[in-house]
Amino acid sequence: MLHKDVDKEVEDLTMEIEQNENVVDGVKEPKVGMMFDSIDDVVEFYRKYAKEKGFGMSIRTSKKVGGEVRYVTIACSHSGKPRTRDMKVNQLRPQTKTDCKAKITIVILADGKWKLSSFVLDHNHVVSPGKARLHRCHRVLNANVKRKLLVHAKVGVRLNKSYTLLAVEQGGYDKLEYTEKDCRNFLNKKIHLELREGDAMAMQNYFLRMKSATIT
Repeated sequence: MLHKDVDKEVEDLTMEIEQNENVVDGVKEPKVGMMFDSIDDVVEFYRKYAKEKGFGMSIRTSKKVGGEVRYVTIACSHSGKPRTRDMKVNQLRPQTKTDCKAKITIVILADGKWKLSSFVLDHNHVVSPGKARLHRCHRVLNANVKRKLLVHAKVGVRLNKSYTLLAVEQGGYDKLEYTEKDCRNFLNKKIHLELREGDAMAMQNYFLRMKSATIT
């Protein structure tokens, strides 16, 4: 099996799913004066907004005053100017930077809360809600997916088949909020963790099952 405690982890993930299954997310547009309890809350708010509108996002700048972060800018992933001057012709890649100005800026107040102080909503490129899931910031493996990947791996289901099953459950590959590579990275991380913990025999058995499943 993938891990001697994998059943316990699957149980924990199941509990997390049950706790969150009734949560309904609402996304508001940025407005000056919006208040947040933490940076994490701001990032999650803008990530959900960006996903709904169809663009990626990332933290672009932060400014410290007296060793403490006081200002933070979270911007569209297309912000910044393209860099091609130092690249050879055969090394050129499709540019994702368009110097887009869409962003929000937040500042910390005396009570430790964060306030949205300014924002820009307009983009200088096409946004696509239908393809938002392809942006790295929106590709997330939730507890339900992790649980199924672990269960499938435990019984010897190959990753490509496991990914297909997940797509069928969701009604198509375009409905998945993650890629097959994301699933592989998750399982590889689990494998490396087990190796560090000295459970090499369990990992060897896992790979033998995968090889057997490939042959059959």
